[in-house]
Amino acid sequence: MKSCRLFIYTLLLLLFTMPAYSVNSTVKPVEKTVTETPVHPIEKEWKELGRKEKRAKKKEMRKELKSALKEIKKEKNSNTEISFALLIVLAILLPPLAMYLYEGEINDRFWISLLLSLLFVLPGSIYTLYVIFSES
Repeated sequence: MKSCRLFIYTLLLLLFTMPAYSVNSTVKPVEKTVTETPVHPIEKEWKELGRKEKRAKKKEMRKELKSALKEIKKEKNSNTEISFALLIVLAILLPPLAMYLYEGEINDRFWISLLLSLLFVLPGSIYTLYVIFSES
């Protein structure tokens, strides 16, 4: 009975303390002000170019982009070869660490590698090498 009274009192308190909103209140629309965005000087130059000049610039940019992508691929391939070799050495010395670095997270394969390495290092190394070579 007391909890019912307490509930009713809190409801009444909330009803009487809430701010009163009038039903007929009008909402004034917010005026939008248009501001000019600053134009970069390169954009101005681009707009001033003719059709043929734009085509020529686009071709130059494509060539530069292709050459940059080729350089990135070369660097990536050389880095992956080095990292793959280091991963193999780690798989022989510390199989769980190699598995963690290969997977990027601690998952079931990591725990299997750790368990096999705790039993004896050779099974853990074989398992880790098998996983690394089978997926690459």
